[in-house]
Amino acid sequence: DWIVERLEGEPPTLNPLMEASGASSVLIVSRNIFESLLERDFETLELEPSLAESYEISEDNLTYTFKLKPNIKFSDGVPLTSGDVKFTVDAILNPANDTGSARSYFSDVSSVDAPDPLTVVFNCSKPYFLHLTQFGALPILPKHIYGEGDFNTHPANRAPVGSGVFKFDRWDTGQQLTLIKRADYWGDVKPYVNRLVYKFITDDNAAFQVLQQQQVDMMRVGSEKWMTEAKRADFEAKFNKFELYSQVNGYQGIFGWIGWNARRPMLQDKQVRQALTHLLDRD
Repeated sequence: DWIVERLEGEPPTLNPLMEASGASSVLIVSRNIFESLLERDFETLELEPSLAESYEISEDNLTYTFKLKPNIKFSDGVPLTSGDVKFTVDAILNPANDTGSARSYFSDVSSVDAPDPLTVVFNCSKPYFLHLTQFGALPILPKHIYGEGDFNTHPANRAPVGSGVFKFDRWDTGQQLTLIKRADYWGDVKPYVNRLVYKFITDDNAAFQVLQQQQVDMMRVGSEKWMTEAKRADFEAKFNKFELYSQVNGYQGIFGWIGWNARRPMLQDKQVRQALTHLLDRD
């Protein structure tokens, strides 16, 4: 009744809007805690209702109106309303919050209105082809939790409250993070397992040994091990192997990048950043 998954690194936060949330570990965990207005159907690639039951787009593509499903509740029992959606967008747009990555996709939003508890309206200053995707994929945070205190250092960033099928249980720093199934989940879909455990194992070789000992159920395997040890008959007898987001055997459709932290005095010098970039062996 558990699934144990390896994470390559310990997430710095579980707030999916924070700057550090570019880290895959944050998204892997938080997507089971928070929900969005719409979700992508990976068979049809269409956007389907999730928290929202319907939406309308104005003819000039400047106004997006979402109708929320009734009776949605966060894991602490408080109802989710349009006020929470408005709060989430306002938190992204607040320059005092470390939400720069998300803010870049909401720069055309002039205002968000909540005319009633189940209606939320996004007003935009100009059209943008990704507006529906970005509004629909927005993880909704509870205003009654995050609306008080410092958003960047809020205690809920390490013990979040969301509307998803799982809720936060405990975080053992340096070891693992645990989510448990919500018995009172508002939706029709119920999880198949009672508990999700994320083990922090930074070394790839150590993680592969733990996998072979079957102390974890899931992990992403690097290309070298995929093409060698993971092809052994005894390994394939114990595990299911599949490629994420790709039709190419053994390849993951993702990319890696380096972001220089310009808050550090040394990295505020453009020439230092250029010099570090030139250290990379690349075309």
